[in-house]
Amino acid sequence: MNRKLLSFCMALVLTATLAVPTRMVTKAEVDDTESAVSENVISDNSGSTYIVKKGDYLEKIAKEQLGDSKRWKEIYELNKDQIKNPSMIREGMELKLSADGEDAEVKEDAAEEKAEKVEKTEEAKDDKKDEKVEESEEEKKDEKAEEAKDDKEEKDEKVEESKEEKKDEKAEEAKDDKEEKDEKVEESKEEKKDEKAEEAKDDKKDEKAEEAKDDKEEKDEKAEESEEEDKEEAEAAEEESEEDKEESAEAELQYWAEDSPVAAAIVEYVKDVTDEDSANYIPVEDRIAVFDMDGTLIGELYPSYFEYMLFIHRALYDENYKAPADMKEFAQALEKGIYDGKLPEGNELKHANFAGAAYAGMTPQELKDYAKEFMKSEADGFTNLTRGEAFYKPMVSLVEYLDEHDFQCYIVSGSDRTVCRAIIKDTLPIPENRVIGMSYTMVASGQGDTDGLEYVYSEDDDVILGGELIIKTIKMNKVSAIEQEIGKVPVLSFGNSSGDVSMAQYVVNNDMYESRAFMVLCDDLEREHGNMDKADSMKKTCLERGFMPISMKDDFGTIYGDGVEAVPYGEEEAEEDAAG
Repeated sequence: MNRKLLSFCMALVLTATLAVPTRMVTKAEVDDTESAVSENVISDNSGSTYIVKKGDYLEKIAKEQLGDSKRWKEIYELNKDQIKNPSMIREGMELKLSADGEDAEVKEDAAEEKAEKVEKTEEAKDDKKDEKVEESEEEKKDEKAEEAKDDKEEKDEKVEESKEEKKDEKAEEAKDDKEEKDEKVEESKEEKKDEKAEEAKDDKKDEKAEEAKDDKEEKDEKAEESEEEDKEEAEAAEEESEEDKEESAEAELQYWAEDSPVAAAIVEYVKDVTDEDSANYIPVEDRIAVFDMDGTLIGELYPSYFEYMLFIHRALYDENYKAPADMKEFAQALEKGIYDGKLPEGNELKHANFAGAAYAGMTPQELKDYAKEFMKSEADGFTNLTRGEAFYKPMVSLVEYLDEHDFQCYIVSGSDRTVCRAIIKDTLPIPENRVIGMSYTMVASGQGDTDGLEYVYSEDDDVILGGELIIKTIKMNKVSAIEQEIGKVPVLSFGNSSGDVSMAQYVVNNDMYESRAFMVLCDDLEREHGNMDKADSMKKTCLERGFMPISMKDDFGTIYGDGVEAVPYGEEEAEEDAAG
């Protein structure tokens, strides 16, 4: 058939050549060429796409691919057919980034190139006219012979196809007839069974009637007895239903803004990884979430970290403790720096060493009691709030929500481990053995300078704080502590500062399970003493590393609860007021 078509085309060319010896390329033909080129250019310039990688979300993709994170809504609108929740996209999704476009310059070049090709083609035709005239007669003979051969082959094919179709039809009809007969036989068997069953039922009716009469009398007696039991069970069931409703309400996220995309993303993630039928299911033993404490779960702006304010109280205002001169000097510089924003150089390590010395000799329980007492003091910069009450209510609800779904929640803080245990004890459902924090040596009360390898604990001994710093758990030290004390890579991380970035990245790198990292931004300037420079810097880090930012301003329905207001810091600390 292809040869027939080729011969026919060649005949047409020959006829046209003989009828019109020469011709110029018309303007219409050039326009047609430009149009064809234009169409090709347009078809080659279709909209671009992007394959979602692990840790991506729409705001980040918009920033990297379109140059503006605020254009995430354009991507969402183009991909509504596969994105149900703009905060939940999955690795491997192919997302459209823009609609179709054109390139005028490419069209113009392609049109010129096409016009040149038409001219060259016409010249070639003129050069070959004489050759085609001579070849035409022979080709016509060959064409006719070939056409006759093709016609015969086509007829033979049709005859063969007709025979095969008739065979298939007959076979199908025979198959249908057999299936119909089998169905009738089966129906006949079922009808006979039903008849026999009906006869058996009729035979037993009389027997059952007598039995039913006796049973009715017995049931009437039991009905009266069970009526009271049913009432009691109904009341108990109603009470249980109310309790279930309360438990269900407790299991949901509370205190978050109703339209928070972060809250929706967390709920969607938990549903996914706790569903045994999901490809992302995580066994209970591997559902591990790690939380920083200061600035993530509790306030750190009243006016600074709880442990900083506790140390300042110990060194400067505790009448029962006399601080060494160098400790007192540092505490004064630290207090001044907290209020004027100019902290002493190397304050983190200096505080860690001086704090260890300040509490040395206390038992762990005595330090917990000391911290508990300080938690009763007023939070500077707020009304109706003590330091012990300064928990972020949305984050407390989040810990409770994860606990209800069998996540093991850990505190991984740069603050003193013993102090952290005292702070969270009555507020968070996290046992003390899941608290990781800054650690100091502990020794026996009668040990003195004897090495622990040589000293034997006696019946008169107590464990006391030795005061020597073992580890300050911030930055990379958080990762080391998690590996040493948990032994597994968590699947969720929550932090708020540069000290938590290593922990967050460690969690995002988890290659066994779907994992997420979140960072709380201190961007609320009304309900909290926010800092937009720090908030913007952390948001940028989130975009770069694939973390999800939590806006205190937009995602928190409340921070500390009703009745609490942020007010300017006093000129003197509450400790000085109390001492006066």
